[in-house]
Amino acid sequence: MLLAFKALHLIAMVAWFAGLFYMFRLFVYHAENADKKEVTNVLKVMERKLLYFITWPAMVVTLTAGFTMLTIHQEYLGLLWIQLKLGLIALLIAYTVFLGYVRRRFAEDEVFLCKTVPIVE
Repeated sequence: MLLAFKALHLIAMVAWFAGLFYMFRLFVYHAENADKKEVTNVLKVMERKLLYFITWPAMVVTLTAGFTMLTIHQEYLGLLWIQLKLGLIALLIAYTVFLGYVRRRFAEDEVFLCKTVPIVE
């Protein structure tokens, strides 16, 4: 049974990280095409679906499987590496929440454009 939770934990973690990495790629496309309404409308749908149908569920499954494994092996809680890992997981959860905040800003067309400044020689 523990191996099943490990496999589920690993698969869900890969999906979670894929969502985290790809979301900002979509934000770059969104910012680059801010003046094209039809493109930004498609990107808004893609961003919403990526966050709510892939990233968040994968995070929940990762955390559920991980905490299930911790309940099976509670002795790990006294080890330094698991305490550090849990701290890093808290940062990942905060980062995922931050992605939701940024996505909401893009959905409301509050796009932050970074204009390239020409280099004067």
